[in-house]
Amino acid sequence: MDRRLAAILAADVVGYSRLMGRDEPGTLALLKRLRRGLIEPKRNLHHGRIIKLMGDGVLMEFASAVDAVAFAVDVQCSMRARNTTVPEDNQIVYRVGINVGDIIADGDDIFGDGVNIASRLERLSDAGGVCVARNVYNQVKDKLDLTFESLGERVVKNIAEPVSIYRVVLDERAEKLVAAIEPIAAADRSIPRIAALGLTVLALLAGLAWWYVSFTGGGPTVGLQSELPKIERPSLVVLPFVNMSGSESQEYFADGITEDLTTDLSKLPGLFVVSRNSAFRYKGQNVSPRKVSHDLGISYILQGSIRRAGDRVRINAQLVDASTEENIWAERFNKSFSDIFVLQDEVIDEIIAVLSSKIPISKTISSERTRSTNPKAYDLFLQGQRLIRTAEYRQARQVFEDAIRHDPAFARAYSALSVSYTVGVTFGWSARPTEDIARALELAGKAVSLGGTIPQTHWALSFAYLYDRQYDAAQTSAKRAVSLDPGFADGYGLLAWIYDHIGEPKRSLATMEIAKLFDPHLAAASLDVIGMSYLLMGDNDAARKILEQAAARNPHSLFSRLFLISTYMRLGLPDEAEWQAVEVETLNPDFSIDRWSKSQPIRDEKVLAALLDDFRKAGLQ
Repeated sequence: MDRRLAAILAADVVGYSRLMGRDEPGTLALLKRLRRGLIEPKRNLHHGRIIKLMGDGVLMEFASAVDAVAFAVDVQCSMRARNTTVPEDNQIVYRVGINVGDIIADGDDIFGDGVNIASRLERLSDAGGVCVARNVYNQVKDKLDLTFESLGERVVKNIAEPVSIYRVVLDERAEKLVAAIEPIAAADRSIPRIAALGLTVLALLAGLAWWYVSFTGGGPTVGLQSELPKIERPSLVVLPFVNMSGSESQEYFADGITEDLTTDLSKLPGLFVVSRNSAFRYKGQNVSPRKVSHDLGISYILQGSIRRAGDRVRINAQLVDASTEENIWAERFNKSFSDIFVLQDEVIDEIIAVLSSKIPISKTISSERTRSTNPKAYDLFLQGQRLIRTAEYRQARQVFEDAIRHDPAFARAYSALSVSYTVGVTFGWSARPTEDIARALELAGKAVSLGGTIPQTHWALSFAYLYDRQYDAAQTSAKRAVSLDPGFADGYGLLAWIYDHIGEPKRSLATMEIAKLFDPHLAAASLDVIGMSYLLMGDNDAARKILEQAAARNPHSLFSRLFLISTYMRLGLPDEAEWQAVEVETLNPDFSIDRWSKSQPIRDEKVLAALLDDFRKAGLQ
């Protein structure tokens, strides 16, 4: 027997007897799928070891209290999100207890007070909650940005001394922690970080890669990238501005202003600006400039806060030299909301003036404005963008329509409204896919006619063309989008998606390499594109790694789940595939294989038929 110190986690299912009494086979099958589809992947992610499974419970060991708590929060937040669309009587809800203590290891089993206390804490936990001992709290309080609530001392069975207990509050901070727990794709690790490349070299690389994608259709460009020298060049990231309005309802406004500043600054010749997606991974985190610089390889950081009260908007902004952490410029701007565009221009002008005195960049932005000239329309558009990013497409559609009523010449609102229609078809939600795609094409065409130099309008048109099976037109519009903005990572992502659907997965992977140049931390949707490429190429192991990460980043992604079903079936893992099928039905209770298949623009009918066969074998109908 061996003694050691370890973090012990005990968990069980609340109301297990009731669930078994109602549907014993269904409950056992669901628990099995949960363990395979949720517990096991997150156990791997957080470096835990399952000691034993006890019907409705699990006992686990972690080398670190931080890993144990992060695992528990990750699981509980994921289960809470899953249960939002499950009837209350059918919900699986865990309660968790964690303790750090001395244990006795006997073979694969463990014993001792460390284990007993964890088990007692689990029984004191609320349904869906996490209770930890004081020694756990002391070890993680300064390492994990979580809220803890002291429950005082409790006398627990068979333990001589009272135990001090803390409850982990699963609030917004917990959700942000889970959002930040993003495993880095193996493909990302294999590609050298190009954030330190000189702007000239970056442009050359993009041009060579673009030639490679457009005219060869070859594989990924990893070898090409690794041969390039690393040269310092002026670069900047706009970190998410903090909402200081005193209301979460104004979060969309702070995010929208941040995105517009990113878009406007990215138009400056001579300055490389990191994409919105890579910048927003730091939202809500208190990170040092040096860490951001190390992660992204950037030279400067623009950060600040926004307060909106009534008709007044105040922006506090500061520019930081990332290498020295020196604050080289700071200013406060205060105007009425009716002057919001003047306010944004003042911020941009000040930043340009400061940067141009330090680095060789243009002092002017010579491109078409992407914002409306109507403050109310602009505000509605920002609200709609927020809804799109939280997958509330139907609500977003109504908001974009309101924006257009306030400004009938607002090109971005038309393109966003077009996307909302295409997305409905993409996910199989639309009851009238033919009519909705026709509407999407009409709206995107209007957007292009109003804002032909705005990349997002051509992106929307390309997206609609793809789902109308106009493959050549889709490619032309996507290429037009990235020609207008060579750093438009989402444009390359859509082009790669098109290549997958026309049966050119190698070209898709090569195009995603370009997207990574401008967006080092690809979004979950981009990982879906890469996962589909590997699946189409028959590299199921690579597909599994990428798609599992995509599903972990965005549990609401339907495509991650569907592609995982096929991946697991082809790897001979039917239980895992069945679990993903349950997740698909949870995400979309009205999911229909027939309706989904009719909406998908996969050109090769044999490829589509093979996917559908996998879905049926996993239990989808």
